Amino acid sequence: MGLASGRITYSRFRVAGKVEADTADQLLQVLFEHRFQAVTLPTASEAEVGFVTGEHAEDVDFTVASCVFGAGYNLVRAAIRIDTHTPPPHLVKALRMKHTTAAAKGNPSGFASRAQKADAKDLASREIADQVASGRFRKTKVIDLLWDLREGIFYFGSHAATAQDQLNRLMRSAFGVHLTWLTSGTLAGEASTDAGRRGALEDVAPTEFTRPPADDEERNPPIPWLAKAHDLKDFLGSEFILFWLHCLEGKSDVLPFTNADGEELYLAFLNVFDLACAWGRTGKAQLRGELPHRLPEARKALQLGKWPRKAGMVLAESDRQWEFVLTLDDLGISGLRLPDVEEAETPRDLLAARLELLVEFDRLLRLLYAAFVKLRVESAWAKEVKAIGAWITRDQKAGAR
Repeated sequence: MGLASGRITYSRFRVAGKVEADTADQLLQVLFEHRFQAVTLPTASEAEVGFVTGEHAEDVDFTVASCVFGAGYNLVRAAIRIDTHTPPPHLVKALRMKHTTAAAKGNPSGFASRAQKADAKDLASREIADQVASGRFRKTKVIDLLWDLREGIFYFGSHAATAQDQLNRLMRSAFGVHLTWLTSGTLAGEASTDAGRRGALEDVAPTEFTRPPADDEERNPPIPWLAKAHDLKDFLGSEFILFWLHCLEGKSDVLPFTNADGEELYLAFLNVFDLACAWGRTGKAQLRGELPHRLPEARKALQLGKWPRKAGMVLAESDRQWEFVLTLDDLGISGLRLPDVEEAETPRDLLAARLELLVEFDRLLRLLYAAFVKLRVESAWAKEVKAIGAWITRDQKAGAR
């Protein structure tokens, strides 16, 4: 995830359940009890998973100095180490062929019998198992994590489903808690609940901003990618970006916004803009370059029923600016560039400042998204839909004349 330096990639989770640790020292003790420990005889079918400090793959000395940050000791920084022992498929195939060929040499026909093929497969499996046990295929991955104890939010430096599953199992085993993935759909659920409008969210369906393709009579876009989404309301991330793109129309490329807490934010779009057809008819588009959302190709894609799937953005507040790429289904963050830390006397001070900037960024982004969700579940959304639809099709209608 790059917590100590560089750009940051992460998914966020809500920690559900009572944490079985009341103090920082107790929490660190639990991390140590579930630290990474390499097994003596690894197997290809099972990964080795455990906590490390985040300093490096071998460090399991969990101390307040290395792991606990924040004014109220509310931020816990660590990592999980995942070791796998998967032999490459081409090697497995080669060993089977080697033993099968050797067995076939003694046959007049030159072909191995069914029994000989079974024996060759068994010999190859044993040979692979011995090599796995020796550690030949060990691959180590260390993934940063940050736990905001005050907000109950967990930041994890991977979007991979397998790694997220490993994390959830480890957290359940260590702390007795479950991690709920905060995607655009689940965050919408939280925002609508806070606004007292959870029931209205249940009735929300994908918006028909433009007319469907000529051979498609469905009133609402079917959103093909929802079949693999975490939450059925994950389409709201795309609508979120369409809403803000429309808000930028007729203005500069920087949109001022005052959130419910009275904080003035600035939003802009950058060099990544990916789209896919919400009707499953007109394919995908990947646009790059300076302000790709302003390109004629972007407007044409929207007119053809394509919705944003990924967007490069800037979020600014006061004199601080965060640059990032937002994946719209899960609101996952990639390539997050934090504001520069100008005053840090020690590496720990630098890391502490970066962690605070990460947490603050995500808080501001969630506030921005919550403001959209509150509008989305109100009757005023119908007026916005007409305005967005007219904006998308404006040049199309002018061309028709």
